[in-house]
Amino acid sequence: MQNNQNILTPGQTHGAAQALLCHNATTGVQASINGGGIVRQLGKANVTANITGNSTGKTYPQQLLESVINYTKDVVIITEAEPFEPPGPRIVYVNKAFTTLTGYDAHEVIGLTPRILQGPKTDSAELQKLKTALKTWQHCEITTVNYKKNGQEYWVNMTISPVADASGWYTHWIAIERDVTERKQEEMQKQVIMGLGQLFNTQGTMESILKKLVATLATYFNFCIAEIWLIDKNNQTLKLAADIENTVGAQFAYSAKAKNFKKGEGLPGLVWQSGAIEVLDELVNNTNFAYVAHLLRAAWGIPVTCDGELIGVFVLAVKKEVITHENLSGFFQQLGTYIGVEIKRKQQELELAQLAAFAPDIFSEIAVIKDMEFRIGLLESIGSPFCAVDKNWIVKYWNKRAEEELGLPKENIVGRNLWQVFTNHKSLAYQKYHEAMRTGIATYFEDYYVALGRWYYISLYPSINGLSAYFTDITERKKIKQALRESNERYKLVAKATRDWIWDLDIATGKITKEGDGFETLFGYNGDEIITDLLSWEKLVHPGDLFALRHGLNKVLALPTQNLWDCEYRFRKANGQYAQVASRGYILRDANEQPVRIIGAARDVTEINTQIEENRRIKQNLDSLINTTNDLVWSVDKNLNLLAGNIAFKNMSKVINGSPVAEGQSVMFKAFGEEVLKHWQNLYTKVLAGSSFNIEQVYTNPITAEVTNNIISFAPIKDTRGTITGVACFAKDITERVKYIEAIEKQNKSLREIAWMQSHIVRAPLANIMGIINLIREVKADSEESKDLLGHLIMQGEKLDTIINDIVIKANKL
Repeated sequence: MQNNQNILTPGQTHGAAQALLCHNATTGVQASINGGGIVRQLGKANVTANITGNSTGKTYPQQLLESVINYTKDVVIITEAEPFEPPGPRIVYVNKAFTTLTGYDAHEVIGLTPRILQGPKTDSAELQKLKTALKTWQHCEITTVNYKKNGQEYWVNMTISPVADASGWYTHWIAIERDVTERKQEEMQKQVIMGLGQLFNTQGTMESILKKLVATLATYFNFCIAEIWLIDKNNQTLKLAADIENTVGAQFAYSAKAKNFKKGEGLPGLVWQSGAIEVLDELVNNTNFAYVAHLLRAAWGIPVTCDGELIGVFVLAVKKEVITHENLSGFFQQLGTYIGVEIKRKQQELELAQLAAFAPDIFSEIAVIKDMEFRIGLLESIGSPFCAVDKNWIVKYWNKRAEEELGLPKENIVGRNLWQVFTNHKSLAYQKYHEAMRTGIATYFEDYYVALGRWYYISLYPSINGLSAYFTDITERKKIKQALRESNERYKLVAKATRDWIWDLDIATGKITKEGDGFETLFGYNGDEIITDLLSWEKLVHPGDLFALRHGLNKVLALPTQNLWDCEYRFRKANGQYAQVASRGYILRDANEQPVRIIGAARDVTEINTQIEENRRIKQNLDSLINTTNDLVWSVDKNLNLLAGNIAFKNMSKVINGSPVAEGQSVMFKAFGEEVLKHWQNLYTKVLAGSSFNIEQVYTNPITAEVTNNIISFAPIKDTRGTITGVACFAKDITERVKYIEAIEKQNKSLREIAWMQSHIVRAPLANIMGIINLIREVKADSEESKDLLGHLIMQGEKLDTIINDIVIKANKL
């Protein structure tokens, strides 16, 4: 294979870096470079890029890819394709993330081999795996230790892929690297805890166990010095219980190191005094550290506690060039508590073993007095109740703690038969004691002591002369277990009672546990195999919602102060349709605020969302309806606070009150004045009592002085049970109608006046005619013609009189 001669100068962006975004580490798609545009194909992809470093004539996608490469948090390294043997392929490009992680600037590494990042702890097996892949031009992924410019170790996961030119000739390698130090440290911390737990369960003296303990810590975390100090029985001094110096520690000059400290003395004494982790960053000439520390960087003092009580101190020191422990304080705190509990437990276990070994001597009357005093002192120092009986159940020993805990003085039981004091021969304790005495086998059981209302874990150690019993009060532990059991039962009952899908996500493993039948009921699936982990969950989430779900969840998990997560997304049901799902979860975090579990519920809100949308549509239509009128529409609750009002009402309230009234505010505006307020109070009260009615009211605008006439309708608002909850009001402006009516009335008045006038004007000549007719009647007229004319004249006069009367009558009706 050929070597490409393009080595970039500082500041240049190598065009080959653009190819990395077209490389798929999952599918093994490889990249090729020929100087053209960007192309991606399945299988062996042709990915072209400008490998000359010339930035002129770049297309927008090329510029975008360069930007992504430069600003991604993952490290990107591009090297030549060969040689495989030392010194190896040379680096031709690194991005900004490389400098951020390693401390090397680009100009310091370009032209060099990536082997400058390797060191003593770089995994040789992983390197061999990489070498094999390089020689066969295969994609490769490894995880190993690399070293920063300052010598600090870090764990890196790297994916390496070959890059070919247009002819298929491999010219470069692209490595994408990610710092996984934090994850590896967490894994190591878990391994340490597991290893220490196994260590304390092995046989051996406390000294040998503690020696292995400090050696384990020194090995795992590169500590040059590891010590453990324990407080003596008199609570006066800290004594060195175990220590170790790694081989690298042999370089240190070892001064006359103290074997004990008082409170406040040395690093152990400082921790004893403060009760907290103490860190000494500058050790040169530091009198609190017993080593000549010119080659040491820092030392930690870690409190070892049990049940909140400090019982000892860890001291750990690290070399100057090793800077790997900035984030271990939380782990140290957890470690100190864990080891404190284990030390206390082991001490009691060893004490019991010693008691069991020499119990026969204690019961023997020929034991040496000095031995007896020593052993009684040991028995009295045990922090839990202890007693011993002979083969005839005669109590031979009853320590002070047994007196205090069980409320039974020593003089009332020593020398007496145990079962004459404790007379319940059907109890579990009676059965277990006799079983241990009969079989000679150590027996352990839990029992409830009714007289004290306490639970005890009882250890029975039979011997040739009798039996020793050791009691541990486990009442609080039992209460916690019972509370947890009840809580779990309630949790399961709730899961059964609800239609929601109750789920529990283990963040470390990604596994999901379901509770109840909610998942099957909501989505129609059968069996537990459908949702088993986060990946199977995500497969059922609508692709259009998956990014938002992941982004939102990761964002909340990264914030230590956030413990609640909620999200709505579409979820595929068994019938292939999508349900609108609302999930809400509570995040459980460890002592370091790291998320460990999420417990939550998912609910099908499809119908709810549909109803909400329908309500929104109805409200929108209603708003459109009431807001397109200039009439006032509003409603109030029983306290006369606004429930809803249209735009016209709020504009009116602004005119009266200076600002528009809002929902929840009182509609009894002070600007009304006392008399008007009282009037409206009476109206609302009448409606709240159940009445519906209309009123007409004249309103004068306080600003424009415009007078309007309104008709206001009032009606009570009732809930589904018929209870009155408020008042609905509608005010219509009838000013124009009133004006129209007034105009008609005015016109009618004018018509009546005209009718009256016309009737009187016409009636005057009529009266004259009738008068003449009467005169003619009085004069004798012999001719028939005269009689006929007179008859016609009378008839016409009567008709005219009738017409005038009709006019008068109709005018009066107007």
